[in-house]
Amino acid sequence: MDIEISSIDEQDLDSRLHTLDSNDLVIPVGKKSADWLHDKRIAHKYRYKALYTLLPKASYGRLAVSDSRSSAIFIDQPFERLLHFSKLISAGKPHVGVLLGPSTKQYRNRLESVASEMNIPIHFETADSSDQIGNKLRKLFSSTNLLLTLPDPEIYNRKNVVGILLSSYHNQVPVLGFSSAYVKAGALAAVYSTPEDIGKQISDTVKKYLGSNGKRLDSPGYTEYFSISTNESVGKSLGISLPDEDKLKSLLLQEESK
Repeated sequence: MDIEISSIDEQDLDSRLHTLDSNDLVIPVGKKSADWLHDKRIAHKYRYKALYTLLPKASYGRLAVSDSRSSAIFIDQPFERLLHFSKLISAGKPHVGVLLGPSTKQYRNRLESVASEMNIPIHFETADSSDQIGNKLRKLFSSTNLLLTLPDPEIYNRKNVVGILLSSYHNQVPVLGFSSAYVKAGALAAVYSTPEDIGKQISDTVKKYLGSNGKRLDSPGYTEYFSISTNESVGKSLGISLPDEDKLKSLLLQEESK
């Protein structure tokens, strides 16, 4: 097995890709690399396979429409995991609010279905732009006790994060974030996959691919590896006492194994 690490800034990378055959696998890391490789694969005839990594499911969905010989490992979390976690940090009685945006509103039906199966009340609002966020949050906070965030760049970005967290804190509604940065900024907790978690999943996927002699690539999916962060000071301010992060992860793994 030969492994080569390259940057999309390398001038000869495109020509080197043309030398790859159908058993070769290219693994772009992150959205910028994914977009670059996808453009090359569409513009030219290609034989190699691609495993897109470190990008949200919504981003891969747009690529997959025109790229049938590819797969992906999503950086976001399966809805079942998010909702199991919401029960753990809400003493088992979450009334979940979800603010959807342009990239995530496509998931409403699926998320609603999963919540129904788990008997978790869930409420949705959709903001098509940043200026709608305040009004939509007020509607959600009137009927929920937990705000579940999904990675939508139009809604949950650096420009909006402080206002969203302050509004949730003012309304005494804890936030379930999608990154450790959100927890540091003021979310109660987050379940997410680190680059190291994704790396483990890439390793597992590549081993299976090599075991099939380059014939079979796993279907697109979420990583089984994840990490948890909590903000103890936010919990105290909201009157919420959480188990430590290791215990929460253990409990979540138990829920997923049922």
